[in-house]
Amino acid sequence: MPGYRYDTINACPHMSDPAADILNDQLRGQAGYDGLFRLKPLQELDDVGKNGSTEREEDEEVATVAPQPQEVAVERRPQGCFPVTVMDVSSSEGRRLCVLCLSRKVYNKTTYKCRSCDVPLCMVAERICFTEWHEPGTMKD
Repeated sequence: MPGYRYDTINACPHMSDPAADILNDQLRGQAGYDGLFRLKPLQELDDVGKNGSTEREEDEEVATVAPQPQEVAVERRPQGCFPVTVMDVSSSEGRRLCVLCLSRKVYNKTTYKCRSCDVPLCMVAERICFTEWHEPGTMKD
């Protein structure tokens, strides 16, 4: 471990026992001093993250459970009307005139269309033609 990293970890608050930390500092220069004392709790956490268990849990007798068969993920796509982007061509060429705005003689271009109806409809803050088009009682061409 680089020295700068050790100094950073050593200067930060640590998870070791403060009384044991003071005792270890008093042993500096003697045989019982542990230079990695403050790093050991971090190493234990690292082991928990890698293995999913600590040494104490490994020593205990753990009941094993038979593995359950995993369900195969099925891609679910909503059926019916749903706004999707127009993917015919890119950029401004891919924009089409909103059908509902066009019926009002307003020429607004949009990048959205209804997936099932295949009708270009606006979806901006001022107007949401998609929901208005699909409401019952709205006149559709």
